[in-house]
Amino acid sequence: MSDLTLLQQTLNRNKFLGQPTIITSKKYESITKEQAAEIDVEIASITEPLQKDTAVCATITALSAKAPGFDIVVLLPSDHHIADDIKYLNTINKALHYVNGICTIGIPINVISAEYGYIKTQDYQLQKMFI
Repeated sequence: MSDLTLLQQTLNRNKFLGQPTIITSKKYESITKEQAAEIDVEIASITEPLQKDTAVCATITALSAKAPGFDIVVLLPSDHHIADDIKYLNTINKALHYVNGICTIGIPINVISAEYGYIKTQDYQLQKMFI
């Protein structure tokens, strides 16, 4: 196990993507900035006026990304343990290289919980490529 928090692991793992913008609630704003500073990662931050769900974060991220200098948006949770960094990085790189639109990456679930968000799949024929 790492001595780093899950947020710090996420920041380190994704340094190659450029400066991250962290969306967090007021409650976690200071600790988020402190943890980023501890590992020398400069972040931009957006404080949610109300703690909502992933859809609100995704919307805020997409609207923020309309600013000059943003070409690609990668929306990542900061609380996931990634056991295989190389496999993860290969998956992200494939998505960045091949996808010209929206790409959702997930894993099969083994436990259902109201605490998590899920990817609802419908028509696999609509997909042009699986990574």
